[in-house]
Amino acid sequence: MSFTLQQGHTPLLISFPHVGTLIPEDQRPRYLPRALQVEDTDWHLDRLYAFAGELGASLLVPRESRYLIDLNRPRENTPMYAGANNTELCPTRFFTGEPLYRDGQAPDDSEIRRRVAHYWQPCCATTPRTATSSTAASRVATSRATTAARRRAGTRCRWRWAGIA
Repeated sequence: MSFTLQQGHTPLLISFPHVGTLIPEDQRPRYLPRALQVEDTDWHLDRLYAFAGELGASLLVPRESRYLIDLNRPRENTPMYAGANNTELCPTRFFTGEPLYRDGQAPDDSEIRRRVAHYWQPCCATTPRTATSSTAASRVATSRATTAARRRAGTRCRWRWAGIA
């Protein structure tokens, strides 16, 4: 598995799609040295919200970096924020706009399909089973607070949030 799941006993799943830091050995040569530092990680967010597991929530924590595949993106790779510069399902740029990959090494369609099958699909398929109830009370929470914080920070993420009021 490319993620850990702490199964809770309440109908709440908290997903931390951007806390993973692993870039598999076979993929590392594709990335620029800066990318291997995984700077756009949501550092320690899973530790910050660990108390939720003690309260009965299920916690879904990926191992791989969002630079490999962003589990918070739709598999169809459609933009999440209209009018903004969006990172892709398999990001090719830092939030600042510079490239993640060495020249000619960004994932092609075949590699993206492989990553979806190997990382995205198994993790995202866990969500319905984990949010234990079929009632309207089931909710899925994600760690979007850090995205809002990045947006407020402005300078580091100027490229990503261009066009957002």
